[in-house]
Amino acid sequence: MKEVRFWGLLLGLFVCLGAVIPLVSKADVLDTAPAGLNLEGLFEPGKFDRNSATMQTVSKNGHSQHVIELTNDDNQVGAMWSTPVNRFNMRVDNQVSMWVNFGDKAVGEGLAVVLQNDPRKMSAISRYGKKSIIGENLGVYGTDTYTRRTAPATIAKTAIQKSWALELDTKVNDGGFWGLYPRGNSFDEKPKKMHMAASYPASPDTYTQRGGLTSSYRFEQNHGSIADKLPLADGNWHHLVLKWVASKQIMSYTLDQGPTRMTTIDTTVFGKDIRNVTWGLTSTATTANARTLVVFDRLPQPIEIESDLNVTNLTQERTVHEGDWVHGGDELEYEYVLSYLNGDNEWQQVKASLPLPEQVHFSHAKIRYADGTEEEIKFTSGR
Repeated sequence: MKEVRFWGLLLGLFVCLGAVIPLVSKADVLDTAPAGLNLEGLFEPGKFDRNSATMQTVSKNGHSQHVIELTNDDNQVGAMWSTPVNRFNMRVDNQVSMWVNFGDKAVGEGLAVVLQNDPRKMSAISRYGKKSIIGENLGVYGTDTYTRRTAPATIAKTAIQKSWALELDTKVNDGGFWGLYPRGNSFDEKPKKMHMAASYPASPDTYTQRGGLTSSYRFEQNHGSIADKLPLADGNWHHLVLKWVASKQIMSYTLDQGPTRMTTIDTTVFGKDIRNVTWGLTSTATTANARTLVVFDRLPQPIEIESDLNVTNLTQERTVHEGDWVHGGDELEYEYVLSYLNGDNEWQQVKASLPLPEQVHFSHAKIRYADGTEEEIKFTSGR
């Protein structure tokens, strides 16, 4: 083997650590936030009235990072949305991970991780009209205003449109004492405890009408891929990882290295543009005066690339195809061609991880960059 040519580069990956950070008091929870990313220019608070979401700057080992605070008082709704340089490209595999903290005694309603192409974009939030905030919808689902409405489609129209959401729900809205169902408190009739689930907030199929005749109508939310009885609001920081596989249209999610759950996302719900989906977080708090905090340690990469491998047998002067045989001692050339197809960002801090066959001993490699410059790498160990 005399020469290997590497044409192009691959995006580097971040290493994510999944563990539970020890319990801390409300006073110093920001000080003990896990290490995360600086989000300057990547997220902005939703552009709607009384948005409670803010970004708090903290310092870790000389590194400036951000903690997103979605709620911190009664009767609040907060949303933090991605900026144009931080969109979610659903045509390529992607991954997001974050640390979340819901407090311990003063527990809010939870939060939702949301992908959306709502026409309102940065202004998207559940529609409340002139009513008080309805905590059960987490700022993304439809608003059940305890009237005699019977059509699920009516509720769905008040949700964030063209959306998918993964909820981490810390308050079971099961109707309250004896199931008397006060306004906006019936979405969680089936879940028994704090839970995690996925669904389409703007789909009528997400809501089932209950009641009638002798009682007012109310709506139950249909939870998909639910994980129930979770210890979300225990004061700890919990690690959440979401992985998107574009070819299979599957989103998997894992909390604290526990069981991984998977759900299929029909990307047609977002409309035609699935390369630039707005994404972010929504949350509500009603009467618990609770803080809902998030630290991101990995963000999606909105860049689309493709790679090709060409193998040439220099000894036999022919191209090697899959299934072909070569003789021991033949000189082979491996050429990796990696191409940037589309994306909002340029390649930065690029690293390559290329699989090399065990049976071939490599002598050196040559990297050719887009500007024509070349770099040669020697393999001192024969690899």
